[in-house]
Amino acid sequence: MTVEASETSSDKTHVKPDTLDGRIIIECPRDYPPAFSQQILVIKSGAFYLGTCESEGLDLDAEITETLSVFAFIGIIDLAFGRYVLVGTERELVGTLQSFKIWRITAGKAIFIGTEPDLNNVDAIDEDTLAKYLVDQELLGSVMQTISGGNTYYSDCYDLTHSLQHNYILNTRFDPQFSTIDDRYFFNKKFIWPFLDSPIYTNWLFKIIVGYVGEVTLPITVSQNPEDKKLMYKILLISRTSVKRLGVRYLRRGLDYEGNAANSVEMEQIVTPANFTLDQSVASFVQIRGSVPVVWAQDMDLSYRPEMKVMDIRANHVLESIEKHFVDLENMYVQEDDGLTGGRKGRSEFEEGRVLCVNLLDDQGFEGTLTKSYENSVVKVNERAVTRNEMQYVLFPFNRQGKGDNYKNLERLYQQLQPQLLRNAYFIAEGYVPGLFIPGDLTVSKFQTGILRVSCLDSLDRTNMCCTLVGKNLTPILVYSIIGQDTAEKLELGKDYLSIGMSEFSKTLKTIKTNLAVNHDAGIMKLWANSGDAISMLYAGTPALKSDITRSGKRSWITGRIEDGMSSMKRYYLNNFIDGKKQDGYDLWSGKIENLDKVVLLIAKTNGVKKARWMKRPMLKGGLIGWVLPKFVADGAEPLLHHALDFWRETLKDHVKKENKRSLGHVDSEGLPHSYVGFVVASMKLYAPEKVDTLVQFVTAMVVFVYILVLVKVFQIKGKVIVEHPKLIHEEEFLKLMENDNLDLD
Repeated sequence: MTVEASETSSDKTHVKPDTLDGRIIIECPRDYPPAFSQQILVIKSGAFYLGTCESEGLDLDAEITETLSVFAFIGIIDLAFGRYVLVGTERELVGTLQSFKIWRITAGKAIFIGTEPDLNNVDAIDEDTLAKYLVDQELLGSVMQTISGGNTYYSDCYDLTHSLQHNYILNTRFDPQFSTIDDRYFFNKKFIWPFLDSPIYTNWLFKIIVGYVGEVTLPITVSQNPEDKKLMYKILLISRTSVKRLGVRYLRRGLDYEGNAANSVEMEQIVTPANFTLDQSVASFVQIRGSVPVVWAQDMDLSYRPEMKVMDIRANHVLESIEKHFVDLENMYVQEDDGLTGGRKGRSEFEEGRVLCVNLLDDQGFEGTLTKSYENSVVKVNERAVTRNEMQYVLFPFNRQGKGDNYKNLERLYQQLQPQLLRNAYFIAEGYVPGLFIPGDLTVSKFQTGILRVSCLDSLDRTNMCCTLVGKNLTPILVYSIIGQDTAEKLELGKDYLSIGMSEFSKTLKTIKTNLAVNHDAGIMKLWANSGDAISMLYAGTPALKSDITRSGKRSWITGRIEDGMSSMKRYYLNNFIDGKKQDGYDLWSGKIENLDKVVLLIAKTNGVKKARWMKRPMLKGGLIGWVLPKFVADGAEPLLHHALDFWRETLKDHVKKENKRSLGHVDSEGLPHSYVGFVVASMKLYAPEKVDTLVQFVTAMVVFVYILVLVKVFQIKGKVIVEHPKLIHEEEFLKLMENDNLDLD
């Protein structure tokens, strides 16, 4: 494969996927320095290295077999059949931070190194080889779903995996004991780790994030004189998903034993003047969201609300995981300026950063148990003084406070959070932002010294409304902080704001807030709603619920409820029948699969061999019946016929074992049928659509789902053996440990 710059765009590259001998050749873009412009990256099935066309003896015109245009080299992945190169093939510009462009990947491709088998001639492929290839394609589909799903972002000159404050610290002398800055948001690190210690990483690969990036440019009035010119400001929102406990709803909940939270997302709101060549001021505020930070889980069993299992903090390993989580948060976000030369830069005596936890769960009913555990955990961690500063905990039962669609009560939550939010402060600087290849020259006047952590049951819908509320209310302060007031006035903002309130502090600040509320709330809230939808798609498979409120501040009585109802049903279906495959893709991204090569080969020897046999021995295709039947009918009937034949063979084989088969029930723990009822259920799963994007797919999914639910209820089949589980790894051992611990809360 060869990558070379396009004639029309220095950013775009051409990929020539195969040389005659199966090498992948990637050329540096033409706008790179001359030292790199002649180099090529050579990738083979078992090696990669830098070279030149001359050293490789490569005639590009004679030996290239195919060309593909790409924008991003994402990494490589090794599976059962062989090695694949992951690339982004389409992109769109979604934002800029000063001169640094940020791109959204909208399509990608996995390119096999070597020669792929010809599926039009399966008779020429041996069964084991075909089995490995089919398993690879299924796993690659889960990986590519993330790349092509529209939630993957990169910049070729700015490090999106860190916040602006962390990028500044990384380019400054600081004591690492005061700050933890790691690669938890470096989403493709697992796929490029072989390159990290070589020049290949610097010049050929991109660090990507998964989440959301968007911007809006607003004309804002900063003076009460209506004749004064409005100033243009840009608001950039970056949401980064952590890979440390990456997963989907129900399959990843709460904390693992290392203190990593599921569905953990860092959200950064950056405000800059629209024309950075005239004014290089910049302000940034970071908040995070994540699953409730205790050890808990829900085991899928086809029920709409699976049973919740919460481990008591009296178990030492449980308390240790909770303490690890909060210590990690403090190390990463609280009072980082203490480690810089001089320390406490721009921080007044009123600004004492800490972890501010917001719990939006109900304090009674189904969620009450989780709330009780959360509260006990915070109390226990504070009593044991494992963090430098005591954590602050705020309970706001969202459903009760917003009862009757009275979401104006959310403003009461912000008023409750406001004092500590301002003590936590925000990052303010002036100058050029540090990039991947330039250090920048920022002069910092204030650091963010604390962090807001928000959660609810899924940490999606209610959580996003809370994060939106905070982001919207802090926007006027971020704008005010960079409009050029005297530095002393900026540094007194926290003190005076806390004592007399924003509306009385400054006429300018009041004007900015009024202007934003009247003219631009919709633009700001749209950013946050889009971010919420993206995070929800990654974790639950649908856009966020109540997004109409996030976008407009009002509840749509008809369309909003219909959309939420359909999304809830889609989640119910996807979580039970599709998310297992999606989790396999996430596990490949996170790199947490031990002995991946052995695991994938084992899958190939079981599921892969079965699919290979079905493909090599078609029952309809090729014969007279297949010639008469329409192709879509034959394609639809083929798996059912094979499934029926396999079931018939199993039920008639070895009559002595029939009693043992009956003891397994209709369906065993592997999802295999052992009765005619089980066969019907398993057959229906064959036709469960993997996407529910269209009305036809939605109706089909609901018909399949309801049919299976009826059979499960009538014949008392255990729901947990019907749902789709991940093939690579899952949390069975974790759940068993919870059951054996016998320490669930009452």
